[in-house]
Amino acid sequence: MTKTLRIGLRLLTASLLTTTLGASPILAAALKAPPKSDGSSGSFDAQFGNGEYMVSFDTDNGNVVEYIGGGDTVAFTIPHKTITYNGQSMPAYEFSSFNVEPSVSLTIVGTAPAVFLSQGNMNIAGQFKFANTPIAGGTISTGQNGNYDGGEGAGQGGGGGGEGPGGGASACVSVSFTGSGGGGGGNYSTGGHGLKNYEPSDAGNQVDYPGGLPGRRENAARLQGGGGGGAPGGGNANGEYWGGVAGGNGGGAVVFSTAGTITITSSGVLDASGLAGGTNDGSGNPGNSGGGAAGDQWFFAKGGLTNAGQILVHGGAGGAYKVPVSACGSQRLVDGPNGGEGSGGVLMIDAPTIANSGTINLSGGNGTFAPDGGLLNANGVTINNTGTIAGARTTE
Repeated sequence: MTKTLRIGLRLLTASLLTTTLGASPILAAALKAPPKSDGSSGSFDAQFGNGEYMVSFDTDNGNVVEYIGGGDTVAFTIPHKTITYNGQSMPAYEFSSFNVEPSVSLTIVGTAPAVFLSQGNMNIAGQFKFANTPIAGGTISTGQNGNYDGGEGAGQGGGGGGEGPGGGASACVSVSFTGSGGGGGGNYSTGGHGLKNYEPSDAGNQVDYPGGLPGRRENAARLQGGGGGGAPGGGNANGEYWGGVAGGNGGGAVVFSTAGTITITSSGVLDASGLAGGTNDGSGNPGNSGGGAAGDQWFFAKGGLTNAGQILVHGGAGGAYKVPVSACGSQRLVDGPNGGEGSGGVLMIDAPTIANSGTINLSGGNGTFAPDGGLLNANGVTINNTGTIAGARTTE
């Protein structure tokens, strides 16, 4: 049976929340569309075709990179203009038509949000991974010159680094303690706090390192990528220093705009999700890293928007594992020096009709709407939903 959602200021019924969003999303202020396309970037399909060998599209310079024979080369360059939009300077790609074939699979890179405009309808059957804007996860510590603490993630909502170093301790046997976990990246919500370092409860001379701070909330009215996750505190083992795994990258940012319709088919994937943090794999006593936050996806479609594919704006999970509470006594498992989860991102749709038979995921890196899910802003329009919409947070 068809279910509908009223995305507005009043709360949805509890039964509808359970079967669709899991939580009532909150409206942000109305956002302005970018300028109309003048067609100067040409036809997307005529240039990209079936996307064979193409791997990335750098929106800073328009270079489309292909991978052939073991190396990357620039296949062609798409013309673009630099515009001021949303109070930012960013490259705009003003296509005459925008049809993306199912075999096209591109990673979108660059230092600014991507702006894709079209004079005609936008039909997306291919797959885009948005890895643009400052979203890098925190870098690992080196152990040199007292540098034991993990780096914080990039972006306004970058997660904090964990502290170290881990090392050895004594209980009834020789055991190890770890550095602490990195914080998760923030976007619509704050990220998750990294957990403190692990040391068995029966070890002497307990060392206490607090986990990395959670990434800050970003401004939902500003088009931007999600904060990167923090790196963990490092550790010593067997005469070597181990920095652990870098924080998970955040997701990038994009705006699609047309005077016509936007259609995402069943094979279409628009992915601005954050990447998961990593674990230390039991090696060297560092902590685990934080997950990256999702970025933003904005859609302006005067003729309506239909999604049968996947719109992904979910946070990345923090690196995690379980450890025994004590070395020689109880082997009950407790959380290790886990990284915090990344926040969900912002999905904004400005269209007179919105239909979803596919998947929309705004969850935090813990897989749910609480406490760090994203924002779904449909500008008061009823969503005709026969698919899955998950992870929108309830409070703003």
